[in-house]
Amino acid sequence: MLKVQLRHGSMAVALLAIAIVAAHAEGNQHPLAQVQPSADLTPAQVIRYQVDALADNDVPHADAGIEITFRFASPENRRATGPLPRFRALLHNPMYSDLLNHVRAEYGDPLLRGHMALGPVLITTTEGKQVGYMFQLSKQLDERCPGCWMTEGVTRLDADATESGRAL
Repeated sequence: MLKVQLRHGSMAVALLAIAIVAAHAEGNQHPLAQVQPSADLTPAQVIRYQVDALADNDVPHADAGIEITFRFASPENRRATGPLPRFRALLHNPMYSDLLNHVRAEYGDPLLRGHMALGPVLITTTEGKQVGYMFQLSKQLDERCPGCWMTEGVTRLDADATESGRAL
C-alpha cells in the first residue's frame, strides 16, 4: 500500500506525490522510481522514502529499492559504502537485510540539531521480528544538492546487533 504524506503544502512535494502514485499505478516501475533528493524534502520524508523503497525492494527488479536508497546517500556516505554494487552487498548483510522487503515500518519524529537529523524507525520483518534502526542525516552544503537532507549512516539498534555503529 502506497502512503504519501504531504507536509507544509509544498507544491513540489504535491507534484512528487502525484508522480509516485502515477508510477505505482502503471506497475512497470518502483512506486518511488521518480523520487530524487531535493531541498524541498524534510528529514522525515527522506527517511520514509528510503524505508518505503526498501519495503518494495524487488519491484520491478531485484534491488530496485536499494538503488533508490543509494540516491539519498550523502557524498561522504558514498565514499565509505559505494559504489552501488558494494552498497547493495552491504544492505544484504544481516545487519541491514531486515530493512529489505519488510512488512511494516513505524517512524519516530526526527531530532533536528542544526544541519544534522536523527530519525528512529522500527521495522517489522516478514517473520514478525521487530528491529530498530536510527537514520543519521545531514543537510548538504555542497553544489551537488544544496539544502538537501541526505543519509550519512544507518545504525541497527536491537540487542542482536554485533556491529553497531557501522554506517550505510
